[in-house]
Amino acid sequence: SILISVDLSPAVREIKSTAFYGCAKLPHIVIPDSVTTIESNAFTNNSSMRSAVIGVDVNFIGNQAFSTGNPLCVTFKRCTPASLGTQVFSNGSNFFVPQGCLSAYQGATGYTSLNIAERHQYSASVSGGNGTVQIIDTFGCSSTVTFVANAESGYHFAGWSDGSTDSIYTVTLTQDTNLLASF
Repeated sequence: SILISVDLSPAVREIKSTAFYGCAKLPHIVIPDSVTTIESNAFTNNSSMRSAVIGVDVNFIGNQAFSTGNPLCVTFKRCTPASLGTQVFSNGSNFFVPQGCLSAYQGATGYTSLNIAERHQYSASVSGGNGTVQIIDTFGCSSTVTFVANAESGYHFAGWSDGSTDSIYTVTLTQDTNLLASF
């Protein structure tokens, strides 16, 4: 398959069995919050897949749904663990859950042997208008996020609230982070 990216509609409620089976060039998938079920083998044998973001309403993931043959970096947006089929993820995968949700996952059926960590939260805002901020998160296994400040015509970027003056600013998250951009 030559499919290299997927942008699933918010109208999608279910990902059917084998829907993306063997998509060998699909490196990343974001499951919309509207999806409730990911059926068996939905993403099986996707040799390039490295990361997945599981939407907040997903409450069931079927057998071998993400058995890609590679360790994945999986971010769950939901605080309540979804029910899992068998061998859902490839061995060696890493999992990230929202802050305050780690104990729910560690005690849930199917999750006890997984490598799970909490993901720090981040946000950015603009002081006084005159510009915008874009946040780039690869949802990979690293804890880096890139913030991009864009000044409106006639204005310039002055700096971030932590003192950095780089308009393209990559931050390694070691705690919850909120940056304010000044223009």
